[in-house]
Amino acid sequence: MAWRKAIVAAVFVVAGMSSAHAQEFGPNVGDVLPPISAMDQAGAQRDLASLSGENGLVLLVTRAADWCPYCQQQMIEIEGIRPQIERRGWRVATVSTDTVDE
Repeated sequence: MAWRKAIVAAVFVVAGMSSAHAQEFGPNVGDVLPPISAMDQAGAQRDLASLSGENGLVLLVTRAADWCPYCQQQMIEIEGIRPQIERRGWRVATVSTDTVDE
């Protein structure tokens, strides 16, 4: 299934935490994600399969594209390289905490 091809990348930086006390966050590399769906910017319900390209999906998770300058800059940079990503058979989607109106 196309949704199984989704790539989810998350980087967690935990300052001052020794490796003995480190915690694991999120899925492990190679884990299959459960079915995920959310509303898109037009208010339509979308799932990973409907967003994936031929080779899968690059999924960017951001806090708030409406007001966060850092998040906005990430999205601008990803949009700038989106054609290169899509030429390789991937699609790009962003998940944020913004409402449809925002």
